[in-house]
Amino acid sequence: MSSTEKAKRLKEARRHDVMQAAVRVFLARGVQAATMAEIAREAGVSKGSLYLYFASKDDLYLSIAIAWLAELQVKLDEVSAARHKSALELMRAAAKVYVRHALASPGHFQVIMSWLNTAYSLDERTPLFSEYRAAIAHKHAFMTAAIDAAKEDGSLRSQQPSARILVQLWGAVVGLLLVEQNSLEMARRLPVSPPTSGICEAFIDNFIAYLAVEAHEPVRLQSVSKS
Repeated sequence: MSSTEKAKRLKEARRHDVMQAAVRVFLARGVQAATMAEIAREAGVSKGSLYLYFASKDDLYLSIAIAWLAELQVKLDEVSAARHKSALELMRAAAKVYVRHALASPGHFQVIMSWLNTAYSLDERTPLFSEYRAAIAHKHAFMTAAIDAAKEDGSLRSQQPSARILVQLWGAVVGLLLVEQNSLEMARRLPVSPPTSGICEAFIDNFIAYLAVEAHEPVRLQSVSKS
C-alpha cells in the first residue's frame, strides 16, 4: 500500500471517529446546543483539526445523515432485488428493513430524526444539503412506487393517495421506533412496564393488513410480544 493510500485510509478512519463522537455529543446536548469545540474534545482532536474534516456543524450533521441513508439504501436495494409474492410484500419488507436499520443504530437514528422536535434548522446553502435531500427523495420515490404497484396488482385495496399512506406509515413508525429504543426509560416512568419489543414490525403488519382489506372485511391484528 502506498503512502498516499495509507494517508487516505487514515483520514477516512479519523472522519468516522469524529462522526461517532459527534453522534454522542448530539445525543447528550442536542444538535442545536452542541458546539464544534465540544465535538472536538469528545473526538480527541483540536478544534482546528476538526475543521479539516468538516466545514461546519451542518456539514458534520449532514455527513452523519448521508452515511446512514447510504447504508439504508444498500439494504433497500437488496430487498428490491429479491422476489416477493406481491408489491404489498415488497412494501412490507422495505418498511421492516427501515425499522431494523434504525434499531441497529439507535443513536444515529435519534440524531438524524432530531429535526422533528427542535428549532434547529439546517442551512440549505450547505453543499451537502442537496445530496441529503436527494437521498431522502430517492427512498420516498421507491416507497411511493411500491404502494402504487400494490394498488395496481390488487394486493393493496386502499384508495388513499399513496403519498398520504407513506406519510402515515413513516410518521407512525418513527414514533414507535423512539418508544422501542427507549423502553428502559419508559419503564422508569410508568408503573407497569409496557410491552415494547417488536412493536414496530407488528404495527407495520397491522397497518398493511388494514389497508389491504375491504372496509367490511374483518382485520386480524398481530399481537405484540412482551419484552
